[in-house]
Amino acid sequence: MPPKRDLAFTRTGYVGLGHKPKTRTPPIVELPMDWRSSQLLEKGTRRFKMGQCNILVSPPYENVGWHLSISHPTRYPTWDEIAAARYECLPTDRDFVMVLPKPEDYISIHENCFQLWEDGKDRA
Repeated sequence: MPPKRDLAFTRTGYVGLGHKPKTRTPPIVELPMDWRSSQLLEKGTRRFKMGQCNILVSPPYENVGWHLSISHPTRYPTWDEIAAARYECLPTDRDFVMVLPKPEDYISIHENCFQLWEDGKDRA
């Protein structure tokens, strides 16, 4: 049986989940949604900031589960930043995945952005 990993996470930014144990990430702060974004994104989408990372979280809609987008202006978000955003901003009783689509289905609007999607296995 593999050893049990430390899965502690608090709202102060402590993550023990990534490739660098006990990494500290900046706190995640909710920001108001600007008018333009509120018109383009799904109703109920929330906006957060974690250091320089921008995070958008959309609730389930039209047979699509939860969705999280995390980006950084100059680099890819780190695994620990992705994990912190996932466990802080999304329901912890669900599984989430990063999808790598077929090349012909790939769309990239922001070069330093990752998307997490709720795994549909538990939805009817």
